[in-house]
Amino acid sequence: MYFNYLLLKYIKKFFIVWFSLATIFVVFTLLFNISKLPSAGNLQVLYIFYSYLYSLDTTFSLGLFFGFLYTLYEMIKFNELVNFYSFGFSRFKVFKPFLFGMLLFSAVIIGLNFTKFAYANLKAKSILDKNSYSANNLFLKFNNTVVYIRHLNTLRKEAEGVKLFFLGNNSQIRKIVEAKKLQFKDNEWVGRAYIREITPEKIKSYSSNVVILKNFKPRIISTLKTLSAISFYDAYLSMLYFKNIDKNQVLSIIFFKIFSIVLVLLLNYVVFIFSPIHIRISNVSLFMVKSIFAVLFLWGSMLLIFKFAKQGILEYYILTVPSILVFIFILIKRRFNEL
Repeated sequence: MYFNYLLLKYIKKFFIVWFSLATIFVVFTLLFNISKLPSAGNLQVLYIFYSYLYSLDTTFSLGLFFGFLYTLYEMIKFNELVNFYSFGFSRFKVFKPFLFGMLLFSAVIIGLNFTKFAYANLKAKSILDKNSYSANNLFLKFNNTVVYIRHLNTLRKEAEGVKLFFLGNNSQIRKIVEAKKLQFKDNEWVGRAYIREITPEKIKSYSSNVVILKNFKPRIISTLKTLSAISFYDAYLSMLYFKNIDKNQVLSIIFFKIFSIVLVLLLNYVVFIFSPIHIRISNVSLFMVKSIFAVLFLWGSMLLIFKFAKQGILEYYILTVPSILVFIFILIKRRFNEL
């Protein structure tokens, strides 16, 4: 009974705080970009929609924390927390419903990041940039194939001015495929191409319909040019098939999204450990302010590490350090209490 009561209490506060933070984020985004918005009303609605999806992803970790802090404050203020302890509940038993809710929401947001939800910010930016769903002069290595694309339209899933250089075991060119236009269908690129097969004896030239480059997805190709956002699934495919990408950048994005959530989950437990149990025996307002500043400082440090890692200054695994340090602190605290 207590589990459902606390869980529902936290869910309500979490959604209030999360959607409020996301709304504030969108409002400021609109204020900064209002001069760049297109005149068409449908595009303005789409921009707000994609911006809101992006803001939900960006503010999720902070939503977990402030939603929990809001719930904890109410429990202290209305003597609920001290009542649970007086009935013999341990701290971790009281924290369990909150942990369950946090893990449930985290699983949902991580699952969404396997989908096109991860590209909401890119779609919003493309609307500001006059619907620029395209990229030019892409040069990538895909498995043992060097690919050049003069113009890529990710919306129509078309590539123009395509040249493919197929390499042999000794890195020598064994085949060249040139196509004016290729279309992405059923996870492959199809179209008419001019082919030259190169052997030590001769060069054989002919035209033919081709079905090539399986898993060479337009969204991944366009994303790899800037690496400002990438879904977890596309990140897996890019590291599996593309040879010349900066894996540190890709993994930095993935690690930040995961470990920023892990850090907030651990910090919520730390805040709960040190929280006062009654409003009359401590300054609850001061405790809340200290908790907010401490969490924002550590979350901001995580964001700073992410910026450095994405630029290649730090390795991606450094993003795990704040979470590891907080986890060690929790273990020491629990061990000290046992002694």
